[in-house]
Amino acid sequence: MQTISLIRGTRFQKEDVVFEIQKETLPGHFIIKNLAENKEITMDQSELIALYGKGIIRFEVTGSSTQLMELGLRENRIIDFSMLPDDHKEIARTRYHAIQPFLSESRKNIQPKLEHRVQELKLEGVNIEPLTLRRWLYAFLDSGQDITSLVPNTLQRGTGTRLSPEIEKVIDDCIDKMYAKRERITAKDLHARVLVEIDKKNRFREERDKMDLPSYNTITRRIKDRDPHQMMEKREGEKYAFDKLGSVAVLNKPKQPYDVLEIDHTKMDLFVVDDETGLPLGRPWLTLAIDKTTGAIAGIYVAFHSPSYVSVMKCLLHAMTPKTYVKELYPDIKNEWNMFGVPKVLRMDNGKEFQSRSLKDTCAQLGIIPDYCPPRKPWYKGTVERTFRTMNQQLFHKTPGTTFSNVMDKKDYNPEKNAVVGYHTFLKLIHRWVIDEYLQQLHRGVKGIPNELWQSGIAQWGSPPLLYAIPDWHIIFGKLRENASIQRTGIQYKHMFYNSAELQNLKFQLLKKGAAHVRFKYDPYDMSKIFVYDERVKRYLEVPNSDQEYSNGLTEFSHDCILKRIRQANSHANQLALAQAKERFMEEVAKEMKLTKGARAAAHTQLSSAQIIEKKKKESVDKEHQAAVEERKAFKMLDEANDSDWEVISK
Repeated sequence: MQTISLIRGTRFQKEDVVFEIQKETLPGHFIIKNLAENKEITMDQSELIALYGKGIIRFEVTGSSTQLMELGLRENRIIDFSMLPDDHKEIARTRYHAIQPFLSESRKNIQPKLEHRVQELKLEGVNIEPLTLRRWLYAFLDSGQDITSLVPNTLQRGTGTRLSPEIEKVIDDCIDKMYAKRERITAKDLHARVLVEIDKKNRFREERDKMDLPSYNTITRRIKDRDPHQMMEKREGEKYAFDKLGSVAVLNKPKQPYDVLEIDHTKMDLFVVDDETGLPLGRPWLTLAIDKTTGAIAGIYVAFHSPSYVSVMKCLLHAMTPKTYVKELYPDIKNEWNMFGVPKVLRMDNGKEFQSRSLKDTCAQLGIIPDYCPPRKPWYKGTVERTFRTMNQQLFHKTPGTTFSNVMDKKDYNPEKNAVVGYHTFLKLIHRWVIDEYLQQLHRGVKGIPNELWQSGIAQWGSPPLLYAIPDWHIIFGKLRENASIQRTGIQYKHMFYNSAELQNLKFQLLKKGAAHVRFKYDPYDMSKIFVYDERVKRYLEVPNSDQEYSNGLTEFSHDCILKRIRQANSHANQLALAQAKERFMEEVAKEMKLTKGARAAAHTQLSSAQIIEKKKKESVDKEHQAAVEERKAFKMLDEANDSDWEVISK
């Protein structure tokens, strides 16, 4: 299961200690046990969310596709579905397609429809038995609708022992008939009943054919493998499950927060420069995620390349995670950005970046239903369109421009139209506008104030489920590079080297198996490290850039600009050349900014008659100077030059 709800029995890890929620005393207030010291503490939801948002705690996941880790918590065997072999992914997609019509059905309505679905699949060339189809469906539902539960067992299988199908059937029957009832027997009682049932069957068997007796821990794991909403509904009642976890159905007209997120992009009418280096970054693309029910802006992502799979995923990740960083980075912002959680539906248009197979796979791994707008019907996704218009009108209309005549091609830049701001200032302006203005304003489209609608919706329906571990998803949503080789100096990418002792050990292990290449992911806004995928353990290995002084705070876009400068000078891109080119470029940009600042100040100063005469005398000289400036295009830095398919880069 990739999503978590804060309910009794939920366990999480903080540093090397495991905690478990014992009960909720008041709404949002919990008694939590430190399992190592057997001590209880009290925490409220805001404290848990703050730790979770900073990546300090990670929750335990449940379901059939998990494995037991060192401290006794269960984690997913497969952390990133996109990195699996193609044949395994295709099998999982086929199984997902087979069970998809049942995902909006309750379990009691499924059995009569299995045979009909089997016949439909036969017409598509897929021959399976009804029992197999039901097994796929239940595995998917019990995993929290995680597509990795449909991956073939040859990849899922761990190193531990497996119970026989007969024992599994006894356990499942006892859970269904005894535990999943309103009588609410305990897990210990269930374990005892399972042992009794197996003993009854063993009485009539030869010694060598007798079934093993499962442990208590095995029984508790099987309980956790079940869908928590279904179990709570059967043990506590529909109303209690609804109050705690909300509805599992997706409504055509959304009523709950995060029933539907709308997502789209726009290109802003301003230019952004890097605060530290002064490097021009270009005109930013802004990706927004809007909650359809409340009209709240749920997530943002700023990029300096055309919209891509990365843009969509990074924006979705921001929408799903708590914005606990706001008070630390922007203390003058008055309100809070309270939107987070995993949505049920992601509504998009039919752009290429939204049709990505990787995006669909990620949605399937998270249990999110992708929903595409009908062609030529922009009103189907009208909430986000209106928000873009409001933002451009209110936020960046009066910010002053600059020239960048020497360092940048003017094809995409008009100083009279396009504002210029530093990157961090740009982010601060967006955050302030979203949190203190947009979320607090009355919007006719949703007939209310987004922040108030969100708060009342959460009070009525409960919070959306959480991702189990935020740091993992920051890597999963990164940019992918394939067919990379590990040399003595590490992995070379764009004339930079990434190396570590762990990477060299991985190289040694791969050589023993005859493997030649690896895949890695990275954040295009932080070139100081990459994450190499280890096929053996299905985990990522963090590898630092060998030149931390150069790469610290470096974006991929700025690095590409520096490389272009070196190529134009017919130089070789080694470590020294990169550093020198970066320094020269920073100096040129600083000079342009200074000249522009002076010109802007002069424009606001009333000239005397003597100054006007003197100005006329210099006009001819100025014209010649301007012509020379226009010819100085030694370094054209178009943001379109970096527009490319960001989903996969192959050698």
